[in-house]
Amino acid sequence: MCDSNLITKPNVGSGQISIANSNMDGEGTSTIVFTASSAGETGGGSVINSILIKAQVPVTQGMVRFFIHTGSGLYLFREVPIPNQPLAGGVGNTQPSFSIQFNVGFTMQSGTTLIATTQNSELFNVIVFGTDFGYCNCPS
Repeated sequence: MCDSNLITKPNVGSGQISIANSNMDGEGTSTIVFTASSAGETGGGSVINSILIKAQVPVTQGMVRFFIHTGSGLYLFREVPIPNQPLAGGVGNTQPSFSIQFNVGFTMQSGTTLIATTQNSELFNVIVFGTDFGYCNCPS
């Protein structure tokens, strides 16, 4: 039994991207970083609250792209420019690698996925923070 018809729960997705893919249509090597699901018994989906991109290596100028996969097509959702940021080598290097986190606020239907690609062959961790929502069949 639930106290409200609306049910929410956290949904965090993640993945690593590293294989160069300059395609603008989502085809080629890609990684699913988030899957929308329902928190309730009926209906629902997910809201992507924010996305964190964290370089694991020195990076050169390029792009990380996000695509929405609906099951019937891929759609370019967002492009995130990556600046040239080489790391100084040697012991005791304290220069951080590139990272960016940005708010999104995008609602996805249950079963829809968010796919990430990188333009250059550089390793990134992508973490997606979301919220699943759904509705319960609460007795009146």
